[in-house]
Parts: sequence; structure tokens; C-alpha cells
Amino acid sequence: MNTLGNKASNYTLEMAYENMHRITTKQQEHIRDASSVRKTPTIIYSNMKMNHPNAVTSIENQTNSEVEEFNYDANGNVLLHQFDNGDTKNMLWDEANMLKAIKISIYKLPTLYL
Repeated sequence: MNTLGNKASNYTLEMAYENMHRITTKQQEHIRDASSVRKTPTIIYSNMKMNHPNAVTSIENQTNSEVEEFNYDANGNVLLHQFDNGDTKNMLWDEANMLKAIKISIYKLPTLYL
């Protein structure tokens, strides 16, 4: 518990894991003076790729059913992060697995080279 002046805040975090110790669900809550300030929806993590068993392939928000999806290259680098609304982040990696460029669809700017 944290206190600031006469206000008290509590934080909770609940996570569930599967038998290989990968996160399956996560929920957080911030309570200030007995009122919920922010409660994140329950989020479901999916790990379906056999060639990258620890890589999250999708994240589902249980409150609004929004889903984020991820695609990876053979080395496990994220190539595509796609949001439920159609926005995307495309990533380019070099032969040393260093991030070289990222293109974010919501910005009408040229690709950002790192």
C-alpha cells in the first residue's frame, strides 16, 4: 500500500500460467481510497506456434473482444503486430537480429530506419 497525503492506494495483479510457465491471463487493478481507479480487462495470451513456443501469437481483451496478433520470422523476431482495428506495425530485422526499420500504419510518415 502506498500513501500520499491522506490518500491510500492499493494495487493488485492476478496472473495465470499454463504448465510450461507461460502467461495465459493477466488482470491488474488500482484502488485509491476504496474506489477502483483503473481496472484492466482480463487479457488472454495465446502461444500457438510450435516453432516459437514462448512467443505470444495473440492477445485478447475479454472486456471488448479486441484482439492483437503477432507474426514472427524463423529467428523469433516480430515481423508484424496487427491490431483489431486494422492498424499494423511492420518490423525489419538484419542478419544479426537487430531491429533496422519499423513502419507504423497509423502514421503517414516514411518507414523509420534505426
